[in-house]
Amino acid sequence: MANLNDGDNWTSIKIIPSTHNSGAIKPLDGCSCIPWFWAKCQNVNIMDQLNIGIRGFDFRLINYSNDIFIGHTLISNLTKQSIFDTFKSFLKENPSEFIFVFIKEDWATRKEWNFNKVQKFWNSLIKIDDYSNGYNNTIFMDPKVNIKDVIIKHLRGKLILIPDNRFNHYVNTSLKVEVGTLPMDFFNVCNTWSSGDMNSAKETILQFIEKKCKKENTDATPNDIITLNNMYNIIQLNVVVLKGCLPPYFVSYKMNKWFRGYLQNNQNKALGFVCVDYATESLIKDMVC
Repeated sequence: MANLNDGDNWTSIKIIPSTHNSGAIKPLDGCSCIPWFWAKCQNVNIMDQLNIGIRGFDFRLINYSNDIFIGHTLISNLTKQSIFDTFKSFLKENPSEFIFVFIKEDWATRKEWNFNKVQKFWNSLIKIDDYSNGYNNTIFMDPKVNIKDVIIKHLRGKLILIPDNRFNHYVNTSLKVEVGTLPMDFFNVCNTWSSGDMNSAKETILQFIEKKCKKENTDATPNDIITLNNMYNIIQLNVVVLKGCLPPYFVSYKMNKWFRGYLQNNQNKALGFVCVDYATESLIKDMVC
């Protein structure tokens, strides 16, 4: 992000390397290591993901033991506090960077997220970085700012939250949210998880790119290079294979290898957020180079 032009709109960024189920790394309960193999989606911790170039994160939240944990059906050993502390530390040390964070309730425990618990989550963010006296020196954006149209200069050092489902205050307007966010309806989303097999998932991705992703126009200004309908794209490479019998590790090995091959032959597409399981530094370099 440091090398991007300050004056360009952030939506001119052709690709933002992202992880799917970013916090599904290690289980809270060490005895669940065998079933965790089917929940695990990443191999490296959050700071290491940041250091290899991940700038989009996907977290599923679970209420457990009077705390908020990150989960993927099973509970990980990461808490909301720990991941936000990591983001804050990284942004303070790297003020030219910025991070996008997708949040929603974990599906298995979604019914536990009533209005009060969701509101408590939003209220707790002031303890991460106190914005009561303004947002300039915090990692959060002012909620009055329309982030859709913000130039890169004004995102540097910031954390941009993208809430979905029960956390989506654009739908649940009774929620009081005091930090800047982006609405999910700003995005074209290519979901592949229910494709059934890897070949179908690949075809879904290729069709999505053909319909939704513009090629870079060398005669255009950077701000003209944006996805169709003034929406930004999200492409997910994860897919449930054999009704979930095949763990994400094996699926991601094949899908990531295929996508790297695609990137080598298609370097002028504005793909948006590309969310992968088991992200590696070499894969991320292929995305951004």
